[in-house]
Amino acid sequence: MRWTNGAVHTTAGGVPITATNVVVASCQHVPSPADGRSSVPVTVGSGAVVVHSGGVARTGRWVRDADTSAWQFVADDGTPILLTPGTTFVELSRG
Repeated sequence: MRWTNGAVHTTAGGVPITATNVVVASCQHVPSPADGRSSVPVTVGSGAVVVHSGGVARTGRWVRDADTSAWQFVADDGTPILLTPGTTFVELSRG
């Protein structure tokens, strides 16, 4: 369930906003070409990741070869981290 300002975040109809998976990817952020006061995340390459799914948080690395490629998540033990079908929230934290 998503929270904002200490309360459950809901739709206009009052339905709580939820996700099946939450991915927290650590990314470098660089100045935006449109406005140097803002930053944009670098999502090509690799970095640390925590994937929350099914009540379990797994740590590992994210890998993405190009901005048109799918993300791959690899656990610390080298196994793929698979997402459960459903809604996924992706948070791009500064890393």
